[in-house]
Amino acid sequence: MVQSLKLFTIVNTPVNYILLGAALISGLRILSTDSGMDSAAVLWFLAVSIAYYTQKDRVKKYKLWSCTVAWLLIALAFWLSLTANKNLCIFIIFCSLVAYFGNLLILLKTAVCGFLLFVIIPNTSELHTLLSSPLSKICALFASIFLNAVGIHNTVDEAIIRIGDNQIAVTAACSGIELLEAMLLLGWFVVIFSHEKFYQKILHYLVMFPLIVVFNTLRLIAVIALSLKIGDQAFHEPLHSIFGYTVVILTATTLYSIGHLFHWDQPPPQPQSPPGHKPEHASMMEQPQ
Repeated sequence: MVQSLKLFTIVNTPVNYILLGAALISGLRILSTDSGMDSAAVLWFLAVSIAYYTQKDRVKKYKLWSCTVAWLLIALAFWLSLTANKNLCIFIIFCSLVAYFGNLLILLKTAVCGFLLFVIIPNTSELHTLLSSPLSKICALFASIFLNAVGIHNTVDEAIIRIGDNQIAVTAACSGIELLEAMLLLGWFVVIFSHEKFYQKILHYLVMFPLIVVFNTLRLIAVIALSLKIGDQAFHEPLHSIFGYTVVILTATTLYSIGHLFHWDQPPPQPQSPPGHKPEHASMMEQPQ
């Protein structure tokens, strides 16, 4: 309980004002954009949660290295402004401010937050398009292998599974990309309440991505098997949403259940003695000389 309460401790530092300003600017940009607002809002909430979590860190100054990195980032942002996307330049300027007023450790912890706010959120639609194709192909391939293993002969071509005369296209809606933001947010809350050390949170969080592929593949297998019984109705509502939210719940539950695997550096709990039992060395000390 004490560990959980530490998450809500706020330390007043200049870095926190930088994070607050970044969150406000990103939020205003989302409100001024009509397309992809739902997905962007979930990612914004994830970024703000990460920023809020880092506010409990007290800044220890390492001015030489931090200031050097800050000025190098400013120079990089100026150079990239001539050729690169402006959102990437804004992100680098954000990192330079955090490095100058904080330190390199705070920069590492807040870089993900800034990347979400200034790079990912403004390009949410493009990100969906970029990730949906490989996710669809991976899930289609694994589903095809499983179906062949259980005796349902099929062939797969890119993201299309052929079973006899039937063709099943694994579209973006079936790839799990539409629920990716929700799973990222749930996974973040799972790991911050499961661990105390930063590296444990990162390692635990990374496990979520293969879990997404595994459970979304199982979802695809279940939908295909059901479609062989009831036809195209298996691909429509309400079954489509039921299978989708089941993937989210299973991913979050599995991620939480394996959290103990990342506590390898902690000593095992000592067995408690029953009431009234005295340790052997204590009994020897009480014997008369």
